[in-house]
Amino acid sequence: MEGKYPECEKQAKIIDKAQLCGQFLDWLRSHSYHIAVWQHYGAIDGGHDELVETRQSIEHLLAGFFEINLAKVEQECRAMLDEIRAQG
Repeated sequence: MEGKYPECEKQAKIIDKAQLCGQFLDWLRSHSYHIAVWQHYGAIDGGHDELVETRQSIEHLLAGFFEINLAKVEQECRAMLDEIRAQG
């Protein structure tokens, strides 16, 4: 299967690092720390920027950091399952 499911392989290579990072992000949130992003509002008179808490899940934050395309992972997982079912 090597090379057949590149995004899943990429994800498998970083799983230990991602789990550790995820535990840290979860710890931050459980201790009332917040992850925030700058958001630009309005176009009139240039608008304004505001710091707002991110709505992204830890899974999506980690996927962005490790450059993992979750949609491709899902697609490849479905293809793997279809392949396994076809063999059985």
